[in-house]
Amino acid sequence: MKKIICLMLAGSCILSACSRSAESESETSAVDTTQEENQVLSLSVATVGNWEGIVRGKVFDEYAEKLSEWSDGTMEIKLYDAGSLGDDKDLIEGVKLGTLNIINSCPAYQTDVVPEAALLDAPGLYTSIEQYNIMMESGYMDVMQQYYNDAGLQLLGSFAYTFRQMSSNKPAQTLADLQGLRIRTMENRYHEIYWQAMGATSIPLVFSELYMALSQDTMDAQENSIYNLVSSNLGEVQKYVIFTYHAPMVSSYVMNKEQYDALTEEQQDLLHRMIDGIKADVIANIPEEEEQNQKELSEKYGMAMLYPNTEMVMALREGSGRDAVIAALREDLGNEKVDTFLQVLEDAARKVGEH
Repeated sequence: MKKIICLMLAGSCILSACSRSAESESETSAVDTTQEENQVLSLSVATVGNWEGIVRGKVFDEYAEKLSEWSDGTMEIKLYDAGSLGDDKDLIEGVKLGTLNIINSCPAYQTDVVPEAALLDAPGLYTSIEQYNIMMESGYMDVMQQYYNDAGLQLLGSFAYTFRQMSSNKPAQTLADLQGLRIRTMENRYHEIYWQAMGATSIPLVFSELYMALSQDTMDAQENSIYNLVSSNLGEVQKYVIFTYHAPMVSSYVMNKEQYDALTEEQQDLLHRMIDGIKADVIANIPEEEEQNQKELSEKYGMAMLYPNTEMVMALREGSGRDAVIAALREDLGNEKVDTFLQVLEDAARKVGEH
């Protein structure tokens, strides 16, 4: 029987959690990665999203199998999804402490540990998914990596795959429609500031409480990916999808740096090869999934698909919300970091245009 090394400080607690993976046979400390004959290095990935039966889950499972093949069975990786190891704030704290190996979440939930992560999915700043990915591929990943390293983390990969949209019980196609609209946001200062500056009443709330809040009419709207509308049955308590394209949905894989550094160079390379493959396949397959999700929201729940008028579109991209977010980022991070970011963001937009 192969001996399994689980790269985890609190492995016994985590491996008993509800998940889609099997239990490990044993575990050692976070830095004990010495490979003896017939030993298997076991890693975990935790995420809040329910990945069962969706593109991200299917692609992850495929590349988990490939990782085992590439490593001749000496590496395995297991997924703990659907929040089985805690909410997004629990995950970023856990990976920093080393009680979790790798997490997958959006940067907006990582700002308590890495303040600069706020730049990566700030609302009102991005015009396309390609802009984000070109920006990260053109060298900004190295800049962001240093911020994560300083916090004791390793950013294994970060890519955008779709946009956040708004759903509402009230039609919202003009700036006037936004005034006073009670909209749920993530517990992130910049997302709150954005909608507040647009005239809405932003209400930060954990996602697990959103359905109840909408059903009890304590808020009118929310902003999220189309997939989350489907997976959480929000169509039961919302009437309209408004295609705002106001912020990218970013998937960031983050690892405890001490654990990452304890891997061999070959193991690190295989891990990056896996993340790169996941990125390419998720981006390629998400459009078809989103088309199916929109069809389901329309046919199953009767939700109407709406588009903002020209004035609102311009305001979403270039209006007071964007200005307020940039001002807040400057206040929190300083002008130098923000100016560098805005320059690479502009450079990436130009490259998208050239393509």
